[in-house]
Amino acid sequence: CFLILTKTNRYMIAGNHDWCGNLTAQLEYAQNPNSRWVFPHHNHHLVEEFHVDDIHVKLEIIMTDSMILAPGSEVCYEDGVVRPIPAPTDQVQDTLNWVESRLRESDADYLLVTGHYPLYSACSNGNMPILIDNLDSLLKEYNVTAYLSGHEHCAFHVTYEDMNYITSGIGNGCYYGSNDYSYSLIPSKEYLLPEGADLKYRLSDDIDYDRSCGVLGGFLSFDVGHHNMTVNFHKEDGTVLYDTVLMPRAGVNRRTPDVVSVE
Repeated sequence: CFLILTKTNRYMIAGNHDWCGNLTAQLEYAQNPNSRWVFPHHNHHLVEEFHVDDIHVKLEIIMTDSMILAPGSEVCYEDGVVRPIPAPTDQVQDTLNWVESRLRESDADYLLVTGHYPLYSACSNGNMPILIDNLDSLLKEYNVTAYLSGHEHCAFHVTYEDMNYITSGIGNGCYYGSNDYSYSLIPSKEYLLPEGADLKYRLSDDIDYDRSCGVLGGFLSFDVGHHNMTVNFHKEDGTVLYDTVLMPRAGVNRRTPDVVSVE
């Protein structure tokens, strides 16, 4: 497993801590032709095409910068000083236009959109209303398979209005509490999943940092096939704690080309 990981590209998106640090250095490091750090722009995408049982399967991942799509939603803390995140505040519409153009053009069997922030959260930070307003309708209009995120140091799977919202933010530990506890402290709708949402799975502390989560960390893996895609939630030793099966997008033509390409 380690040998495989040492040869695998890392496709990056920025989060709040990246913006509070030296994000320019990350973007510049990605320009090294020998680097496995793939970060060509704040927003970028990946297309993978392959065969499963002689059937052509196409996967597309659209990677977005949550700090640009949700300006003013976070601050930086440094040596006791609070300052705004230095993300641009005038690029929301241009970024949404780019996202929509990628969604509109995609003919992928499985279409994933990623961002650092969750839209709907089952953990202690709660929902992100500005991101819901800016992005959620596009995900549903273009039949996105799932929206993937991090930020919350917990893991969960929520479905709402035929969309899957999947978060895994436990790469460095599982120590955020549930949104239920946050709501008990501050009864705001931002800490409630919307009516009709279904919480399929959650791995979190009961209360922030109470260590009730029971794992040291974790990650996701994806088994992509012709008939479906399985998303696996793993703990730090690789044990699968939960999995869910996502279906190919409706209306996509399944084809069998002679050439397999990777973008």
